[in-house]
Amino acid sequence: DNAGLSIELFAKRMNISRSMLYRKIKSVTGLTPVEFMHRVRIAYAIELLRGDYNFSQIAYITGFNDPKYFTKCFKRYTGMTPSDWKEKRTPKVEFILQSLINYIYN
Repeated sequence: DNAGLSIELFAKRMNISRSMLYRKIKSVTGLTPVEFMHRVRIAYAIELLRGDYNFSQIAYITGFNDPKYFTKCFKRYTGMTPSDWKEKRTPKVEFILQSLINYIYN
């Protein structure tokens, strides 16, 4: 559960300022820290969708306080809603989403 993980806490745990965290993440990933955290959370959600959790549970487990906002972010990064993804999982979709996960973690 990473609902309590904020940019401020992330910077503190890395022992750097928020502005330094922004510059480091942006230079390495091309993403803002918020975008980076969303992508990490969505990648984790994709893994959880393979299980028996419902969408609200996945939203809260991955750190989204609002299931509707989770769905909005999920759609922004994957092009489909969590329910569409679960329904229409195909090898092509799996490949795209695995590529997203690999991008985030590598």
